[in-house]
Amino acid sequence: MINPVFRRETKTSLRNWKIFYAIAGYIMLVTVVAAIAIWQIMYNSYSPSFDPSQMTNVYIGLTVLELALVLLITPSLTAGSISGERERQTLDLLLITKVSPFSIILGKFLSGLSIIVLMIFATMPIFAMIMYFGGTSIIYVLGVTGYMILVCAAFGAIAIYFSTVFKKTVTSMVFTYICTGILCGATIIV
Repeated sequence: MINPVFRRETKTSLRNWKIFYAIAGYIMLVTVVAAIAIWQIMYNSYSPSFDPSQMTNVYIGLTVLELALVLLITPSLTAGSISGERERQTLDLLLITKVSPFSIILGKFLSGLSIIVLMIFATMPIFAMIMYFGGTSIIYVLGVTGYMILVCAAFGAIAIYFSTVFKKTVTSMVFTYICTGILCGATIIV
């Protein structure tokens, strides 16, 4: 049996045109960056031959770009889950149903995470193209995909936490971005 909150949130969010445009823009940005990078390697005036070892740099650059984009998008999809229900004054109605509070939070979390997972899987053909040119292997592509999903789950959980603590969506988003910045910045510094 699927979580009822997850089922309802997924149906309503995937029918929204904003999600379609967000996913399309995300894929287009990653595709354009990949195309420009591959074009630069193919038609480099310094060396007339194609060097497959340069595709590894393209793979690393696209992975960093995708991780940065996903880290920017994750809080916006999950930080307003519970606080948005409070602002619309529908949280009390949701709490008096037979659904447990844990199931409510889990459904909201999985709903936000499912859109992020969809975005990550939608860019896998781009990574497959890089794999075709010799930039990496399928094990690395799958490993990076799994890692991105885990990172998004961690930052999504932080966003849900701040969404339950604060009453306003803007406040929970700000604190989520601050926490994300501190965790990412401290990791880079260390």
